[in-house]
Amino acid sequence: MSEFCDQCLGPYDGWLKEQYGGHWDTCPNRHNIKENTVTEYQLKTSTVEAQRFDVARVDEIAKWCQGHKVQSSSDGWWIVLGKHTAVPGDYIAKLSDGTFTPYPAEQFEAQYQPVGSTGDGDYVLARSRDYTVELGGQVFTGEQWEVISAYAKGHALSAVQDATRMNPMQAAVVEFQRAMDLPVLSKATPLPEERIGLRVQLIEEEFQELQDALVVGDLVETADACVDLLYVVFGLMVETGLDARVLFDEVHRSNMSKFGEDGKAIIAGPNDPDGIFEGRVKKGPNYFRPNLAGIIANDMAHLEA
Repeated sequence: MSEFCDQCLGPYDGWLKEQYGGHWDTCPNRHNIKENTVTEYQLKTSTVEAQRFDVARVDEIAKWCQGHKVQSSSDGWWIVLGKHTAVPGDYIAKLSDGTFTPYPAEQFEAQYQPVGSTGDGDYVLARSRDYTVELGGQVFTGEQWEVISAYAKGHALSAVQDATRMNPMQAAVVEFQRAMDLPVLSKATPLPEERIGLRVQLIEEEFQELQDALVVGDLVETADACVDLLYVVFGLMVETGLDARVLFDEVHRSNMSKFGEDGKAIIAGPNDPDGIFEGRVKKGPNYFRPNLAGIIANDMAHLEA
């Protein structure tokens, strides 16, 4: 099933909520989801059925609108509807009270906005352009509502695109791997045995450089080592077809559940009774493990590069 974020209209998968045991409460843009919230609005408008008068369909249309066809020397046929007469090219509209009224095409198209039609446009479902919409105690004109709707649709599309876009740093490493003719996998796959030694060595080398830079207090070398370490780790994820964004988001959600009952972080002190080294954030009573296994098993971690 799919639901929508109340802030950005971005969709999220109900599967996530179920698999994460109720912990999934954000959309792809990290906005809080208000469960079972439905935006209600009242549309005040008159929707009409209409058919364009085509001489080839005169019998069918006359029967539909309960009119009488009259032969015309100039147009072939007219349809008489009480005091009104429809000529070929007119729209004949069935109003809300059940009566039928002909409109010159220009007048009908100016007064009504199509909301559905047959492929040839002969049959149209349309609503008055001067309708109003009530939402949250405010009344919007039809024109205003169309602008609002168009903006909401565009914003929702943008939100979905942003939420599903690859991490830009990982995307850069994908570019590098391809340029160097190195492996790039689109599906989550264990690293081949022949690549394990190299990938581990690259990470160990950059980690050692980071330690050396920290010991001497060299900020430039620290920055260089941090970025290089990121680069080779992203490279490993590219070669295993893992989407860093999806997995990082899940680990982040898990980490943000470590608060204590008082809403404050629990930091390990010296001689921590649980054996945790000093300064590390401990897990609070509401902590939940990241469900990386569920994400990978359900094909949600594919890089799709």
